[in-house]
Amino acid sequence: YDIEEINKLQLVTLMVGKDMENIFDLHPVAVAEDAPDTLKAEHIGAPGPVADISLEMKKGELLGFAGLLGSGRTETAEMIFGANRPTSGTLELKGKTIAIRKPFDAIMNGVAFCPEDRKRDGIVGDLSIRENIMLAVQAKRGFLHPLSRAEQNDLADKYIKALSIATPDAEKKIGELSGGNQQKVILARWMATQPDLLILDEPTRGIDVGAKAEIQRLMLEMCGDGVSVIFELVREVNAAVSPAADPTKTLAAACRDIFLELCDVLGIPFGEQKSLDAEIEEKIAARQAARKAKNWAEADRIRDELRAQGIILEDTPQGVKWHKA
Repeated sequence: YDIEEINKLQLVTLMVGKDMENIFDLHPVAVAEDAPDTLKAEHIGAPGPVADISLEMKKGELLGFAGLLGSGRTETAEMIFGANRPTSGTLELKGKTIAIRKPFDAIMNGVAFCPEDRKRDGIVGDLSIRENIMLAVQAKRGFLHPLSRAEQNDLADKYIKALSIATPDAEKKIGELSGGNQQKVILARWMATQPDLLILDEPTRGIDVGAKAEIQRLMLEMCGDGVSVIFELVREVNAAVSPAADPTKTLAAACRDIFLELCDVLGIPFGEQKSLDAEIEEKIAARQAARKAKNWAEADRIRDELRAQGIILEDTPQGVKWHKA
């Protein structure tokens, strides 16, 4: 293939062996203004990195948590799920004040949680896909009322098909699957409980671009079905702010990049990106006007301001071009 004649979408399609045009065609679901609240947290906190957290989510809403490593977004999610018991504040689910002291309380109240480290906290590697999928449903039902083998098979087959999990059958060990398919099995486990609130902590980490797009699609479909979804994205400070790559890049610029990446992962329109592009073009025009007026100090100031935002300017015979560092 001639690299000048192939675009990114075609390249990804060839890499993953799937028609990605439909998969990447993502459309966020609008949340009705009169939609009832699914979650309302007021001033919740726990000893450690999080305190006085308040947030509200409506039915079918998709909410993104983004931050650098150590920002407390995982701890906040764990408080909502009961893995890290809050010591202050109140939680309401579907208008009812509840006390979530442990994950079982959250599960029984319609909350599901896909952890960040799927190998350590998510999958049971020696169990089959079928056994991994039925775990949360069985916990919710109670171990005195075990699912029959037929019910387990039906559940596994349903979600293997719905999530396009690549496996010859439901008896394959989950530890033998790719990272993307393991993540889909964990999603299937919680989707099977029919949650009102699904918390996804870095669900696209360590998976290929095709599986990432499919998980994006699944999140939006669940929102369309009335499930409220919290999606979390984190980046290490050293990865977000790299002095070796760009000594002028600020923490604010790095956080902006994380936000734009979150928009990309969630599949939402780049309204913020478009306004950012317009802002950059305005500053470039102002710099050109300053140069024309021979106001070199002002031109240099604008250039340095853009550079601090991670924007590099390049003067060419066709005009000024810019790109992100």
